[in-house]
Amino acid sequence: MNQIILFAGTTEGRLLSEKLCRKGRRHIVCVATSYGGEVLRDDPCVTVRQGRMDEEKMREMFTELRPSFVVDATHPFAREATKTIKKACGSAGVPYLRLKRECGETPDGAQIFFFPSHEACAKAIADIPGRILLTTGSRDLGVYAAKEALKSRLYVRVLPSAESMEECRRNGIAGAQILAMQGPFTREMNRAVLDAWGIGCLVTKQSGAAGGFEEKIDAARDKGIPVCVIGREIEEEGDTFCEICTKLGLKNEGKNAGEPEIEIYLVGMGPGSHQMLSVQGEQILQKADWIFGAPRLLDDGFCQTLRAKKEPYYRAGDILPILQKAVRGAAEEGSERPIRAAVLFSGDSGCFSGCRQCREELLRAREEGQWSGRLYVLPGISAVSCLAARLGTPQDGAAVISLHGRGGEAQWRQEVLCHVSSAEKTFFLTSGAAQVHALARLAKTEPQWELYAGRSLSYPDEWVGKVTEETELEDGLYTCLLLNRAPRAAKILPYHRDDEFCRGTSPMTKEEIRILALAKLQLTENAVCYDVGSGTGSVAAEMASLSPSCRVYAIEKKPEALELIKKNKERFGLDNLAVVEGEAPENLAGLPAPSHVFIGGSGGRLEDILACLLEMKKPMRIVIAAVTLETLQRLADLGRREDVKDVELVQLAVTQAEQAGDVRLLKARNPVWLCSFWRKGEQET
Repeated sequence: MNQIILFAGTTEGRLLSEKLCRKGRRHIVCVATSYGGEVLRDDPCVTVRQGRMDEEKMREMFTELRPSFVVDATHPFAREATKTIKKACGSAGVPYLRLKRECGETPDGAQIFFFPSHEACAKAIADIPGRILLTTGSRDLGVYAAKEALKSRLYVRVLPSAESMEECRRNGIAGAQILAMQGPFTREMNRAVLDAWGIGCLVTKQSGAAGGFEEKIDAARDKGIPVCVIGREIEEEGDTFCEICTKLGLKNEGKNAGEPEIEIYLVGMGPGSHQMLSVQGEQILQKADWIFGAPRLLDDGFCQTLRAKKEPYYRAGDILPILQKAVRGAAEEGSERPIRAAVLFSGDSGCFSGCRQCREELLRAREEGQWSGRLYVLPGISAVSCLAARLGTPQDGAAVISLHGRGGEAQWRQEVLCHVSSAEKTFFLTSGAAQVHALARLAKTEPQWELYAGRSLSYPDEWVGKVTEETELEDGLYTCLLLNRAPRAAKILPYHRDDEFCRGTSPMTKEEIRILALAKLQLTENAVCYDVGSGTGSVAAEMASLSPSCRVYAIEKKPEALELIKKNKERFGLDNLAVVEGEAPENLAGLPAPSHVFIGGSGGRLEDILACLLEMKKPMRIVIAAVTLETLQRLADLGRREDVKDVELVQLAVTQAEQAGDVRLLKARNPVWLCSFWRKGEQET
C-alpha cells in the first residue's frame, strides 16, 4: 500500500504526522493511550490506531499492510516499546526508522532534569518551591531529609513495609508525609497522587518500564510539573527530524514540497550588555538567520556583528509574516534546512518579561497551522539579580514588583505599602526617574526604610547608589531595592482594633462583630464591596485592608460620619476605598454593581435597599447586622424569597471583662444578629 506507519509518543512524532498531512501522504499513527490520539490533527490522511500492541500483533499488522516505512517516534524512555517495534519490523521484513529527539528537548512537553547522584538532586530541589514527591524508595531518604529546609516539604512514596516505615521515622519524616503504597502505578494513579497532595516536583530513578518510569513522566507532563531523574540521560540512536523527512521522500512532493521547519528561540538578554548573555544564548544568536527585538537590544555592538537579518519587532503578529516569507523563499530554493529565529527580551525571560505573551501567541499560531516547528525559551540574568549582586544582597525571600506602565503613584501606592511593610527586601522594576523619586518619598515615611537604585546595569555608564527624595537622577531605566530594617509580621487574618479607628459619636460595628461579619462576607480578590450605613467606616476599612484588588464603597449620609470615614481612609492609606455621600438606595445609582454588600445601618429603609440590590439580578453575597426586633422580623422573611439562597441567621452576644478597682467585672454588650445569604444570579433564578 506504500503507506507509512508511525508510532507516536513525542512532539516530534506529532510534527512528523502534521508534515505528512501537508504533503498529502496517507499514514497510520499508532498511539498507546487516548491522550496520544487527542493531540493528533484531524485529517483524512491520518488513521489513528489506539492501544498497546505486543510483537505478534505488530508483525501481523506490518505483514498485512506492507508499509514503505515504520517510523518509531515513541519517547526515549519507552525502551521496551522501541525494542518490540524494531524486532517486529525485522521479522516482517519492513524498513525501520528511529526518530530521535534533538539535544536539549524533552519528550512531549515534559520538564526533565537529570542528576548524576541523589546528593546533586537534593541540592537542586532545595531551590524548587512547593511539595516534593520522592519515588526513589527509602534507602536514600537520608540524603534528602538531611536538609532541614527541605524535609518539611518532602512527601515520600515507599513500600508499606516495617523497614520502610522505620527508615522514614529515623529520618524525621512525619506520618502525613508518608505515602505507603504498593505498585504498580498507572499514569492515572500517579496523576491522582500529584493532585491529592499538591505536588510541585517529582523525583524518580531512571528505572525503566518495570519501575513505572514512563507512567511517572506522563503524569508529571499532564500536570505541568518538573521531574528530577537520578541517572544519566539516555543516549539515543536514530535519525533527526530532517533526516527522517529526507528518507521518507518528503523533499520533492506536493506544492509545498521542501518547506523547512522554523525554530524560534525566545532569548533573555540580561540587563543589556552582551557580556551578561548566557553562553547558550550567544551560540543561538550566532547561528540565527533572523534576530528580532526592541531597537535598544538590536543596537548593541555584539548584535551588530552577527550575520543574521535584524528586525525591530518582538510580537508574534509582526514576526510570523517575516518568517513565513522566509520559509517560502527557502522552499523555492529547494532548501529544507530549518529557519532559525531569535527573539530578544531584556532581563530574564521569566521575570516580568514580554516573553510570556509572545510565547502564548506563537503557540496559539502554531496550533492554528500558521507555522510549523519548535519553540524554545532561554533564561537570562534579570536586572533584579544584577542589582542584588552589585549591592551584595541575597534575593531569597524578596518580593519583586513591576511598576512598568502603572501610571502615577496613586495607581500602585497601596500595593507597594502592603508588600514593603512586611518584607525585608522588595525589588522594583520602574519606568524611569519619576517612579524612583516616588518610591523615595514613600521610603521617607518610615525611618527603617532605605531605597537603593541601579541605572544602566551592565553598561559602561552603570550607576548604583542609595536614593533619597533629594537625589538627582538622570533619565533611564532603573531597578530599585527597598530595604525594610524592621519588617512587621504579616497578619494571617488582618484586622484593626477598635481603638485604632478615628471615632466620635457615630455608631461603629465593634471589633468582634466586625471580624465575624467579614468572615461571613467571604470576600474574594477583585471584589466590588458596599458598606451601606458605614458609620465610622470600620467595616469598609477592614474590607479595603484585606486586599488592594478590592474596590470598596463606604455609603453614608451623616456629615460627621463622612468626615470620620475620610480620616480612617487616610489613616490606613486605603486608596481603594471610596466615600459615597448620600442616602441609600438613591446614591447607589451610578456605582459599579457589587459582588459583596455589608449593611450596618439602613435608616429604616432596609426593604428599599434590599429591593435595589436584588433587582440587579447578579450573584452577590450580602451580610446584614440587626440590633432591633423590627429588623430581625424582616430578615426572618428572607428565606421565602425565590431570588435568594442559603439564608443564615446568627445571634452574637459578646461579654467583656472590664477592670473595676482590684477586680474585673463582666460587662455584656447588646446582642447583634448577623444575617448572611447569597443573591442568586439571573441564570439561577
